[in-house]
Amino acid sequence: MTKKSSERPRSEPEIILPGNQPDSGIWASKTTHGTHRIYVTRLGPFGINLFAAAIIGAIFMLAVVLLLGFFLIWILSLIVTLIIIAVVIRFARRIFTDNK
Repeated sequence: MTKKSSERPRSEPEIILPGNQPDSGIWASKTTHGTHRIYVTRLGPFGINLFAAAIIGAIFMLAVVLLLGFFLIWILSLIVTLIIIAVVIRFARRIFTDNK
């Protein structure tokens, strides 16, 4: 135990001067120190109506996007099915008709 405490560290800490810091991915805010105020007020009738309209609009747009996506998938599968049926009928006519 005394041997570990008496050993020198294997590496010394690197002292980086301010302004010479490498891009380490650490975010630092450079704001002034002091008091910051946040004002919170109650919503009035206009604010409540505006908020409700925004929520209803967002729900409506989500419904439109989902229905449009469902319709496009449905119509695509219908077109593919009709093409397959047309190809099968064409080959069936060729097989079952007399080619004398």
